[in-house]
Amino acid sequence: MKNINFNELEILSPAGSIECFYADINAGANAVYLGLSEFNARMKAQNFTVQNIRDFVRYAHKFGVKVYVTVNTLLEDADFDRFLEMIKTLTKAKVDAFIVQDLGVAHLLKNSFDGITLHASTQMGIHNLNGAKIAEKLGFSRIVLSREATLEDIKQIKNNTNLEIEYFVQGALCVAFSGNCYLSSLEKNASGNEGKCLQLCRLPYENNLNQKEAYYLSTRDLSLLENLETLIDAGVTSFKIEGRMRHAGYTATATKIYRDAIEILKTSSLSKEFLKQAENELKISYSRGDYNKNAYLEKTKNEPVIFPDYQNHIGIKIGTVKKVEPFKNGLIKATLALKTEISEGDGLKIINSKTKTQVASLGVGNVEIDKNGDYVIFTKNNFSAGLDVHLTQCFKNENKCLKNQRKIELNAKIKAFAGSPLKITATSNGISTHYESDYILEKATKSPVSENDFKSQFEKLSDTDFVLNSISLETDGIFLPKSKLNEARRQIISKLEEEIINSNETQINAVFNQKHFEEIVSKNIVSNPTNIIILNKLPANFKPEESIIYVYHPEVYNADDISKVCEILKDQFALYVPTILDANDTKFFETILKHLPKTTLYAGNIGAFNFNSFGHKIIASPLANIKNNYAIKCLNNLQITTICASIEADESFINKNNLIAFESGDFPLMTFAHCPYKAVTKTTCENCKYNGRLAYTNKNLGSYQIRRTKLASCQFELLKQLNRPKSKFFVKNLNY
Repeated sequence: MKNINFNELEILSPAGSIECFYADINAGANAVYLGLSEFNARMKAQNFTVQNIRDFVRYAHKFGVKVYVTVNTLLEDADFDRFLEMIKTLTKAKVDAFIVQDLGVAHLLKNSFDGITLHASTQMGIHNLNGAKIAEKLGFSRIVLSREATLEDIKQIKNNTNLEIEYFVQGALCVAFSGNCYLSSLEKNASGNEGKCLQLCRLPYENNLNQKEAYYLSTRDLSLLENLETLIDAGVTSFKIEGRMRHAGYTATATKIYRDAIEILKTSSLSKEFLKQAENELKISYSRGDYNKNAYLEKTKNEPVIFPDYQNHIGIKIGTVKKVEPFKNGLIKATLALKTEISEGDGLKIINSKTKTQVASLGVGNVEIDKNGDYVIFTKNNFSAGLDVHLTQCFKNENKCLKNQRKIELNAKIKAFAGSPLKITATSNGISTHYESDYILEKATKSPVSENDFKSQFEKLSDTDFVLNSISLETDGIFLPKSKLNEARRQIISKLEEEIINSNETQINAVFNQKHFEEIVSKNIVSNPTNIIILNKLPANFKPEESIIYVYHPEVYNADDISKVCEILKDQFALYVPTILDANDTKFFETILKHLPKTTLYAGNIGAFNFNSFGHKIIASPLANIKNNYAIKCLNNLQITTICASIEADESFINKNNLIAFESGDFPLMTFAHCPYKAVTKTTCENCKYNGRLAYTNKNLGSYQIRRTKLASCQFELLKQLNRPKSKFFVKNLNY
């Protein structure tokens, strides 16, 4: 490995509940991320409150663990009074940073709070150098990269910005490009951008190529443990574990495994034995089948993203059901031929591998082992012999992780001389504090207090988070009642705890600036709307209408073809910027732009906004998720004044601010970096089966066409035909 400062590396763990919060810290997390009861993307988690957040922040800071608060949803104007009061409370609670999605939130916080630390949420869709540069311009110190970011993208960002890089390494992998999934919102009025996602991606869909039904929008879970060393070398410093909806046993297990991996990498590489054991433990705790161990880091690896067979936790296969027979009181007696030990408290699933169905889910109670060495359990679940047995919870392993207790080492130096007060210096990790008694010590007439006496009392720390490492005593033989010594211990521990917390909060000094806030509020919005029609090709003898911008969105991006369309449309021409542009696609796209100086670009990802620094005018598309006045002001600061409202924006907000609204045509509910044709036809890029006709259908939701866009590589969109109320200024998507 390169010269790495391992002290800068961070295991970032999800705290979706109080239990997870403590479990993560005890398992070795360097930082935790959590949400409050509003404005976070996991509203169904057991979130924290403005009333208790300070207590939890203090506890974390006692161990040097950072606390990042997720405010990673899109806000409307009416939300900001409540939101601002919440942020004021959180800054006073000394949280370390805020994870932000909304451009308006970022603009408000950076310009209203002196010294605030902002992290760009993965929901912002930052996945390339251009996006990172915009984030840096907006005042972010860290970016949580989109899962679609490649290894080359990470290296470019590291080498060309001063940003910290955070990357998801473990947990659920969203099928859609983060921040631009509207399936739950438009179908069920439950927006993922408001923390209400119903995970319609985990439902079964039928494809129209072979009429098979499977979980075609359900991804494999992510596990990049094998790539940890590669990510460190590329410049990632924060390794994020997904799972604010998971139980504490899972988050503790994942945290400990990644903590152990970092410790091993300080001196050597990760062994095959460690990786295998870790994978088993992680899968048992939570996994949807086989892991994706590459994600999009290296596209040439062609690792499957979709896991069409199952969409929920199936753990690992450990054997089969050998025999089932009736027992008493409505129970059945099941004999299991297993290769792995099971015990009381474990979780099992009985699965029919032929039909890909889960037959039963059960907790293990009494376990017997028969003369053949098979396991015998008793259950009310009804299933038959020949089915597979999967282990979905290992009580012993999870309980072991949950019993970890993180302790702070304490070193004590004591001076006890007759005629002087008792003096104690307590030190931990370079932080010291002092205690001096308000009484004078007396010379002992018999049995003076010994070093062992002091040590015995100072080892009584079980009700604290400290553990005694060393103690030294200088004395001339004094008398001291145990009650006085115990009181001294309690006071010095309390003082040291405060010193540690204060030391870890020295650099956290975000303060609300009323003057700057008023300046932002008073600043006018600039809006230069127009009518927009999106075309995938020009019909023969096409004649553009006046006062309309025509956005060209070809299936295949070709410089000659695009230049010809530009020549026909002239000043009414704009080019559609694909949502995902990795390093190779960016280079490809920039080559096209060399033929189109100062061309207008229609873009939704903030990475494309950086093209205005090269002389291109930007139209912010609905995918930019503009829903509030502060977001408009943020775009204005980036010299963007022609703005489409979010597909989720309120109609009155659109009309009040002269924004452009999507009115009709195909709208991308999801954008994919993976190839759906591979999931359906089980082929590779070398044996491409693309035909332009693939669609998915769910019996309750309807049918969705899939559209491809090709640059250096392919990306796909899940489309829905929308017809919305007419607006003053519109976007229409026309297909010819």
